[in-house]
Amino acid sequence: THGLFLCVCENFGKNMKTINTECTYESDQLISLSMNSHLKVEADLVFDTTKTAVLKSLYDRAYYIVPEGVKVIKPRSFAFNNHLTFVDFPDSLEELGDEVFTEAYKMEDLIIPDSVKRVGSQLCVGCKNLRHASVSESLESLGYRMFHGCLNLKVIVLGSFTTNHLIEAEPGDLEGVDADSCVLFVAKQLMDDYRKHPVWGQFKNIRNIEDLL
Repeated sequence: THGLFLCVCENFGKNMKTINTECTYESDQLISLSMNSHLKVEADLVFDTTKTAVLKSLYDRAYYIVPEGVKVIKPRSFAFNNHLTFVDFPDSLEELGDEVFTEAYKMEDLIIPDSVKRVGSQLCVGCKNLRHASVSESLESLGYRMFHGCLNLKVIVLGSFTTNHLIEAEPGDLEGVDADSCVLFVAKQLMDDYRKHPVWGQFKNIRNIEDLL
């Protein structure tokens, strides 16, 4: 961020002999977005005019807070962010689009609020440093290839202790996740269902979610 604003100042303050192409592009993009009456730019996030959808994150930041009132995170909003470790989502969130975190390889934690009813495809593909994930109890199933390539995923929390339905998964949704070392935390009343499931049943350690309380 500091480098970007330095570049903007230099562009307006003097005629540079050497121009950083990438920095100039991002500066022009920010100016263009700020002038677009159909968009809002706040806290390095681009929103639609009603501020109910995040369209894009502008910079490679380690941490973002998405404000209350946002209902949708649009596809690839945080994809390929080289510094991102965590995004704090509001309880108003209902939908995560396709590839939201694709190749955000430093991402460590994912908490999907229970308000989220839909998750797009390939949500966290290639997030090789993702270690902990909490999945909304409102989901009927994981998104297509949701955790594909998350090689270091150690804990998956599926719903809450009151959840009364198993969250479905297909083999490709978890390809690369180590079923021997990754621990699943599920509602006590669903433990047997998860153990008998063709995908979840491959995980060696399925535990009562109340152990986290």
